[in-house]
Formats: sequence, C-alpha cells, structure tokens
Amino acid sequence: MKKIHYLYILLLLFASCEEDIPVTDAPSPDSQETVISLLPEDITVVETRTATPKMALPDGKVERVALFVFDGGSGALLTYKEQELDYPDNEIRILLPKGKNIALHAVCNVSDEWVSNIKTAQELREKMIVIDKADDVFRGSLVMYGVLELGAAQVADKNTKQPLPVRRLGSHISMDICFAPYVPTDKFYLTEVLACNLPDRSWVIGRPGSLEGNERYKFDSNDGDATYDAQPDIMKTHYLQNQRLPLKETPTGSYQTSFYQFENRRGGLDNSKDWFDMISDANPQKENLKQVYKGKYAEEKFPLGSYVLIKGTYVADDGKVTYDSSYKVYLGSDNHSDFNIQRNSRYAYTVTIRSCDKLDTRVDAVALNQAILVPSFASPLDAHCNAARCLAYAAGSWEIFVENPDRTPWLEISFAPRYVPHPAGQPYTEEHATTRLQGEQALLRYFYIHTDEYVPEAFAESGLPPTEADYRSGVIVLHDKKNGKETKLTITQRPAQPVVLPRKDLLGNIIEYHKYYVEHTLEEKNLQWGFLKYPANPIMTSMINDRWDGLSNTRKLYSEATKEGGMYNPGNADPATIDIPQDIALGYAIRKNRDRNGNGRIDPEEIVWYMPALDELAELRRAMDENHLLFENDQDKFWSSTPYLAGYTDEIPGRAFYTKMRNGEKAFAMRNRYYNVICCRRQNAWTGNDDSSGNGNIGLEDPWEEEEEIMPVK
Repeated sequence: MKKIHYLYILLLLFASCEEDIPVTDAPSPDSQETVISLLPEDITVVETRTATPKMALPDGKVERVALFVFDGGSGALLTYKEQELDYPDNEIRILLPKGKNIALHAVCNVSDEWVSNIKTAQELREKMIVIDKADDVFRGSLVMYGVLELGAAQVADKNTKQPLPVRRLGSHISMDICFAPYVPTDKFYLTEVLACNLPDRSWVIGRPGSLEGNERYKFDSNDGDATYDAQPDIMKTHYLQNQRLPLKETPTGSYQTSFYQFENRRGGLDNSKDWFDMISDANPQKENLKQVYKGKYAEEKFPLGSYVLIKGTYVADDGKVTYDSSYKVYLGSDNHSDFNIQRNSRYAYTVTIRSCDKLDTRVDAVALNQAILVPSFASPLDAHCNAARCLAYAAGSWEIFVENPDRTPWLEISFAPRYVPHPAGQPYTEEHATTRLQGEQALLRYFYIHTDEYVPEAFAESGLPPTEADYRSGVIVLHDKKNGKETKLTITQRPAQPVVLPRKDLLGNIIEYHKYYVEHTLEEKNLQWGFLKYPANPIMTSMINDRWDGLSNTRKLYSEATKEGGMYNPGNADPATIDIPQDIALGYAIRKNRDRNGNGRIDPEEIVWYMPALDELAELRRAMDENHLLFENDQDKFWSSTPYLAGYTDEIPGRAFYTKMRNGEKAFAMRNRYYNVICCRRQNAWTGNDDSSGNGNIGLEDPWEEEEEIMPVK
C-alpha cells in the first residue's frame, strides 16, 4: 500500500511540476521527419563615439517556437507545431509533407493565443505585435521571426538538418553617460533618464516599405513600419512616451542604462543639404558641430524619431549659476543625421555632457532662482521598505524636514542610500534616518527618502485589491532660509495587498490557511535566479522539497550567499560586508527589507519580504485569477525561491522552479533565464516598530513541519 501511495505522489509531481515536453507527431507514409535548427542571426552592431557593445545578452535565446508549415504555392497551412526549448537547445523535430514545396515560418518567444489561429501565410504577414508598456518589448526574451523555403527534394532528405535563421523584432539600446566639463569646476547632478517616442507595435514579418537601401536620408518616414500612418495625429498614438530607464552608477561616477525597442525608421538628413554649409570646411570640429543642429531638425522634420532625454541639474560659474537642464540624445546610426532604428540591431552610445550650452539645439536649460526637489523615482512607492533618491537645491542655508512627522512615523529622510536607524542616546549623523536635516551652506546634493513597509492589519472585507483611496501620503519640505521660500514634495505609498491562501499537503488537501501581504510594482524586471554554478549541498538539496515556505527558502539562500566560501563570498570575507548583486532574484528581494537593529547589514531574521516558494507562487496566481490580487506583468513567468538541480558549468547552470502566470503551469528552468520576481510577506512573520527606528527583539514563527517529497528526475 505504501508503494502505491508513493507511486501516486510521483505521478502527481510529474503532472504539476514537469518540463514542457513536446508531443511527438504520429508518422505517416506521406510525411518525413525533419530536424529544424533555429539559428538567431548575428545582430547588427551600431556604435557611436567610443562605446563598447555588450554582446553577452539574453536577447539571442529561443525559449519557445511556433513553427508554421505553409504550402509553397497557395500559402495554406499544412501543419503547425509549438514547442518549448531549453536553451541552448535550438532544434525541433517536425513531420513535413512529402512531395511538396513548402515554406517554414518560425515565430519565437511568443505565447499569445493568436499563434494557434493562423491558417494562411497571408494572415501571418498581416500580424503585428502590440504592447501596452515600453518594457514589454523584452520579457525575458525577444520575439524573433524567420522563414525557410524547402523544395520537395530537400524535404525528402532525412539526413540533413535544415537551418532556419531567425531575426529579432526589437533592437537593444545601451548608453554610457559621463560628465567631462570644459570648465573643470562645473558639476552635473543626474536625476532621471527617459526614453521617448518608442513604438508600441511591430510587424512580425518585417516590411522594407517604399524607402530602401541608400534612400534612408530623406525627410520621409518609412511606411513599412507598423507605426506608420498617413495621418500624423493617428501615427502619434502608436508611440509610448517617458519610459523611465534604470540607472547603474559605475565606480568612476558615470551611469549606464539600456533598453529594448521596436524598429522606428523615421528617415534622415541628406549630407548635401545647405545646412551643413553653415559650418566652415576649415573648422576641424565640423563633424562634431553638426550634432548641435540635430535637435532643430528633429523637431521640424522628424518629430517621432526615438530619443533619450537626460535630465539633471547643472552648476556653472563656480557654483554661482544653477540650471535645471535636459539633454536629448536622438537615436540612429550617427549623432547628427540619422533617425532610423532598425530591427535586429544593437546601438551602443557614449554620451558625454560637457557644458550647458543653449546654442546646442538638443539642450534645454532654465536658470534656477528658488529651492527645488527633484525625485529620481516613480510614484507611488510600493508597500515594502523603500530608500528613494531625491535631488535638493537651495541657494543658501536650508533645512529639509518631514511635515507633521507625528502623523507620518513611517516617513524619514537621510543622506544615506540605505536605512540606518538612530540608536537611542547617540548623536545624530547625516546617515541616520531622521525627520529633519539642515545646513548653513548652499545645498545641491542627493538625499534619500525612507518609507517603512505599509502593511495594513485590517483585511479588506471586499477581498479586492486596494485602491488609490487606500494609499497613504506624507510631505517632504525644503526650506530655503536665504529667501524664505519653501518647496514641497508629496510622497505616496500604496498598501500591501492582503490575501488569504491555503497551504496544502502532497495530495492537494488543505492543511491550514495563512494571511499574506503582496506587493504590486516590479521595480526591476527580467532577472536571473542566481547561483548559476553552485554545487549541490545538503541545504540547497533539502530546499528542493520546500515548496510552501518561501520565507525559509529566502533566508537560507541569503545565508548560503553570504557565508564564508558561499556563492557571493568566495574569498571568506566577513558576511556583514557582502552585498548580493541586485540584478539577481535574491538580491532584488533582499533590498525590500530593512536593517532594523543598526548593525550595518540585513540579518537573516530581519528578512520578512521574500520570494514565494513554488506552491505559494501558484496560489498567488489563483488569487490573481479571482481578482483578489493585482501586480505588473501578471502574464509573465515568475521565479519561485525553490531551487532544483545544482549547476556546475557555464553551459549547464543550475535550475530553479518558476510559475507561468499566464496559465498557472509550474516548471523548472536554467537559472540564467530572465524571469520576473514578485515578493510578499506572511502575517506575523514580524512587523517593525511603529516609530521605524528603535531596537527590538525579533520573534519568529514556529517552524513548519518538513515533508518528504519525491521529485521527478530528468
């Protein structure tokens, strides 16, 4: 009886936690099995200035393919197959009809329902991808398309693999932003970078349009783009604006950012035009000076050309003059005349800010004559703990304070990018979180706004996600004592979403219910799981069966990462000094927590916001389907904190479990895949003090009982 019980468990696990296995086509005398090898084409690299392209990117991975086989003459669909691929595997076996000329069309990394409804080649030619948000161009992988035509003799050749090149619909834009002023005493404080005029659509099958080859230098938009419309007002609606880009500061003080976008071929300037004659041929800087006119011609002739807007505060004349400034970087193959972004290309830019010269038509600058607060974050802030950067400027003595701090004990400020509580009885430093900062000299500096988690104890009776009426807000005030003026910034924070979720045994029976609080916003998207080359050990192996306790998983992973000899501490340094990379799932989750005891690090027991375990994640998806929960990119794949097989090499990294939110399927994948992460916290897993700054003991829940599970072996 016990053997039957274990067999039943094994079958249950295979049904709920397996890799996607393609269904084998049934052979027939009229068909021939052929191996199709999908080959992402080399990407076109466009460099401006001295930028170095970053070639090791995930945009060449094929994770899913829809293969259409059309009749070479009529274009009718003969057969069709969808299959998940485990990178770097890029082969798909399919039965092709004998004695026919055929055309194989591959659409990669698309899971939309329309794929299975295509019946003719013409229907596929008319299909476009439309997105609601600019960052949906890349959702862990890029959509790709390719076509391969085969004659009857090639179909009959069963010994030859047929290579099918596929091209990316999108392009990658990377940018290094640095400041090297002509006047050494000048300063520039970057506040935000926005991408503008980003297409919200793309044809699956690219169209050359009426402008081909060397005709790109015309004042005409390419009518082959999916965004094109003869009516300018309609065409404007096909673009997305003001996409805030993530910024990474380098040790040298420069910034790096990158994003993906669809093709946008808006034309260019002819080098023979008279406007170039405005610059003397004898001027050695003629080629560089051409750039200053690009903004003028962009507004007049290319209003929908893609560009990046760099915003900040520029200080000149030994600090006597301060400008609110912005710089437009128009995207194309050069800095002065091209406004074309081609599909399947990578554009690498180095942007050097040297002055605040308003003669450059790409620069806007307004002299500041009063105090300003410029946030570098989007509002509202999410429910977890936050440390949000803001730039403050005042011409003379100043003070920054929280308005009515007794009413907003969750809101504090400091000059430290991480929360540092103030120990009772100790003098304040500028790194300690407080409600008031002040100084006697002119101010132009970044400071940080700290919000504690917003976890409402009372559950909504309706069972629906919180609305804007449930948000809380506080006000930060900058008082310029020199002129007596004040500027205010309202800080808004959304509450965590309360849900009640069951915990089940292996047979699906509910054991108990737990209350959870779930975030909404994905501050970072498309993250690797981490621990790529990490051999098996008892702790990681035991976690394979822990699919209901993401809090324990996250704390264990954190300890594994920072311990001496751990994944991110190979040099046996003090674990308190180790920072886990924030571009992996674990590092992303950890920074949503707070150092409450002031020892300079997040202790494992201070982790309360965590990555859900596999079955917790699946239950969150069920709550989402029942309209109890709402979060960004809710149709994507999300990592769980449950690991699977260990990894030993670059080619075969470890694996971890994830959930496909689109349909609720659970599966495992290599840890170098790029999926999203949603974090939550369990009620009573410990809540911080109301004043957000005192020292206190941390109470832990009773540990859950361990269960024995038999996992499928691949």
